[in-house]
Amino acid sequence: MELNCPHMKDMNSTEACVACQQKFSNQLLQTYSVLKENFGVDHELTLNTCFNTFNELIKLYKLTECDEILTDCYDACKKRGKEDVYYIKMVQALAFLRFKQFRYKDAVDLFIEMKSIIGPDPYLLENLGHAYNSLGDQANAEKCFEEALSIYDSNSDKFSRLKKEENGEEDNNDNNDNNNNNNNNNNNNEGNEEEQRARQEHRGGLLLGLGLVKSRRGKLEEALVLLEEALQWYYDEYDGDNALQAKAAISVAGVYEQLNRLEEAEKIYKEAVRIFRVTCGDDSPLTCDALKKYGLSVFTQKRFEEAAVILRECFERSVRVDVFSVNISSLCETLVILIQLHSNLKVQQDYIDWYIPLCETAIQKVIKLGKEVTSNDFTIFNQIYTTLLK
Repeated sequence: MELNCPHMKDMNSTEACVACQQKFSNQLLQTYSVLKENFGVDHELTLNTCFNTFNELIKLYKLTECDEILTDCYDACKKRGKEDVYYIKMVQALAFLRFKQFRYKDAVDLFIEMKSIIGPDPYLLENLGHAYNSLGDQANAEKCFEEALSIYDSNSDKFSRLKKEENGEEDNNDNNDNNNNNNNNNNNNEGNEEEQRARQEHRGGLLLGLGLVKSRRGKLEEALVLLEEALQWYYDEYDGDNALQAKAAISVAGVYEQLNRLEEAEKIYKEAVRIFRVTCGDDSPLTCDALKKYGLSVFTQKRFEEAAVILRECFERSVRVDVFSVNISSLCETLVILIQLHSNLKVQQDYIDWYIPLCETAIQKVIKLGKEVTSNDFTIFNQIYTTLLK
């Protein structure tokens, strides 16, 4: 089963439209349910479909469904043993999911478990670096990205075990079977081209990751060189809109802001919002985050009416996201700035009835998940909501 989107050319996008992505993920989810019912979660058809479905759902940030199907199949993968490809895929999927659920410490622990099984794989090191960076451990993050770049530059024959398994390939380097050797020789040129492309693509991600770390460590000029190189690579690589372009652009704009190059930052944020809308949809957490950064850049330049419009859309869409994607810290910051903006514009009273149901939805989602009900941000958010009711 493959995802075929007839709208990509008209959209000038390298990725399927959100409607086609959603339709395809629903088809996969239905297939998974049928296989689970008829063959059980131990069957490889079920496990393969589980991971294929997960890969589509996580692109759409349907984190609740992701959590459910991985929970279904975890025990079946675990009992196959830690060296088994399905257990490795499970740990990798869980690590990605925990990262997107803001459970960065859990993600780090899972990536470290993977490293103990497969060794210092460059893709794994890149992901571990991002997890460390989000956790605030920039020292370990930088080590991960630099180690991954070192492996990249070494031209190792075994560039990435993870990448091969992700593409459904087997590592036959230690297999001397004549049939396998003949097959490998016949496909040598094609394999080399795919390997080279994977290397090039991975270098863009490593430059981005290392640039983000240097930015957080205050090395802004060094960071900007790396981030701009990564952004240019993504624009050169993809002939049309791609979410990776927007992700890199957000990082470049963030450094521009820190260097007080506000107009340049605003322009890049605006373009990132446009790309995320096309490739991920209006209600994706990626679009919401880009809207927030765009709105705050306009706010910093004291264009308050424009900022209010952008941040209202950001707040409204951020409340709609999957329960696991609700970021109460970000919502709290956006709400405080919106109230300040509406007060300055003397329209605060006009928006009381708009705030209340959105705040209630956010509070209900956080309580349902139970992970942030004791945080300072949730307490402040709840206090603001209570004040709005009076």
